[in-house]
Amino acid sequence: MPITLLPGYDTLVFGPYDLTGAFPRTAVRPDDPIQDRGHDTVKEEAEAYGKWLHVASLEEDFLKQRAKLFLLDVGDKNNKTFHRAIKSRQAQNMIREIRCANGCVVNQHSEIKKEA
Repeated sequence: MPITLLPGYDTLVFGPYDLTGAFPRTAVRPDDPIQDRGHDTVKEEAEAYGKWLHVASLEEDFLKQRAKLFLLDVGDKNNKTFHRAIKSRQAQNMIREIRCANGCVVNQHSEIKKEA
């Protein structure tokens, strides 16, 4: 009897992504030693791993978008989660240094404002 790599994960739907059939229903039997695996089995495992990485990235993107929607829904209600998320976004979006036209690098806030 074949073992499913991730039980229940072959019929999931994440937002607009339908993951039905994303994972193969076959896997290596536990009684097969590694040295007896054929080239086809290794190739199937590599393909399954590649598909899993793709599906995992889709799931991660979906969850990131869902988190953004949650913050929009929560709004500015002065809660700790909202303010922590805003501080994190500000830190990511801040310009720390800029290269001038003459080639020098400035990192002071006032100098960056002048260059911009």
